[in-house]
Formats: sequence, C-alpha cells, structure tokens
Amino acid sequence: MVLKRTFPVLLLAMLLAACGSDADGPEGTIIDPASLNACELFTVRDALQFNGNRPVAPMSSTFDDASRSGNPLACSFNTGTSDQPRVLGLEIRPAKTPRAAARSMESTRDFLKRLSGGEVQEVPGLGEKAIFAGGDLHQLHVLKGNLVLVITARTDNSPRSIYIAKLIAQRVLGRLEGGEGAQGAPVTAQPPS
Repeated sequence: MVLKRTFPVLLLAMLLAACGSDADGPEGTIIDPASLNACELFTVRDALQFNGNRPVAPMSSTFDDASRSGNPLACSFNTGTSDQPRVLGLEIRPAKTPRAAARSMESTRDFLKRLSGGEVQEVPGLGEKAIFAGGDLHQLHVLKGNLVLVITARTDNSPRSIYIAKLIAQRVLGRLEGGEGAQGAPVTAQPPS
C-alpha cells in the first residue's frame, strides 16, 4: 500500500528532475562577448611592458580595427622581426554558458597535445581552470565563466613563455573583474631566476 502511494511521488520527482536539468544551463559567470574588446583587455602598453619595452607591431585587430570591422575578440602583437616573429596575443572564445566553455576547453586538450608535441600542463591559480601547451604553440588556455581566453606568448623558450602568458592572463582576468591591474599596473616580464 505504501509503495502505491510512494511510486507516483517518486516518478513525479524523477520527471521534474529530468526536465529541469539543463546540462548547458548557466552556472557561473556569464560575460556578454559583445561587450568585450581584446585590444582593451590586452593593450599595446601591455605588450610593450611584457616585451621589456622593446618595439611591438600589431598583427590583428587593433582598437581602431575592432571599432570598425576587425575581430574585437582577437588582439596580437609581433614582438620579434618579420623573419623571426615572436607573438604576444589574446583571443577570446565565448560560449553560451560556463559549462559549454568548460567542455570546449577540455575537448581541445588532445588537439593541443598533438600540436605542441605532447607538452600540455595544468596551470593552477588562473580562472576556473588553465592549461599551457608548450612545444611550438606557447599558448595558455584559461577558463573564465563562459569564456576561454587563449593567451599566446611565443618567446625564445617555453619557461619564459609560460611565465609571460601567466602575467598576461592575470592582467586580463583583473580587467574582466574590474580589479587590480585593470589600468595597466607595472609588471616584470623577466622570469624569476
């Protein structure tokens, strides 16, 4: 008798849970990508600082391009020469939800391993999750809410690249959160000895 009364209640609870669960539903910070400009989050001044105040040349959407027709979600600078380019850059990859962004970032891990020659490592303390792909890529992927921030710091060696990429990520995350570093606070682009 108890089973007859309990079964409909359990069935209703299971149906409501199944209908109410949204695997892609918002959980965490959602940032409107239309409100973002990569060249405002990672500026020419930043690129100069992270390049030891040596000259840099814009490679993609600059602030002028972004306001017209360029891609406002990408901003890169050549910090080397045209013959031997070295790159500092930020690309913002938005997703509808934080869960979708996390799945997107995780699904790129194997691809990053192949491109970097197997050099992929977790980087604690940045965003919700971060991974660095060394080898020839020198990219730091940082999960922040519904965004995956791809920071490229292609320098002459991988330890220097990850160090600079982390500094750039901290600056960009600070700007996204409106906190410290949002106005281009000085940084040291030399890795600790």
